[in-house]
Amino acid sequence: MAVVMENHLLPIALSAAVPLHIFQLIDKNGPDDVDLSGLKEVSNLLCEKGDRLLFGKAKGDKDGVVADIFNKTARAIAVLSFCFGGVKVFGQRYDASRFMSKKKIFKVDLSPYVRSTIQEEKKKLKKIDLFK
Repeated sequence: MAVVMENHLLPIALSAAVPLHIFQLIDKNGPDDVDLSGLKEVSNLLCEKGDRLLFGKAKGDKDGVVADIFNKTARAIAVLSFCFGGVKVFGQRYDASRFMSKKKIFKVDLSPYVRSTIQEEKKKLKKIDLFK
């Protein structure tokens, strides 16, 4: 994977898009419940269609599918950048606190959301029998 990312445009494109989403979130006083619930949607989207970000549109895809996946991914990274310490993606760290003035610092606690999502995914995995 590291070899693919070394010569890929995705990290460069994200480095331009994610800060724009961070600024939008700062303007609306940080991520809200809608943004947080969108994280689960994006994680499922990336599991199903994440390869399109690396390799382009698949046969039968409508126009704009890859752009939609890219924008949702950039938004999700921007939301995660509000976590303490930010988030590191493709070797780049995104930390919303670097974009904020000292007057406008706020913290978002994603731990309950992340914990519940992990528990839900564990339950789903228990239901799947890989050795049928």
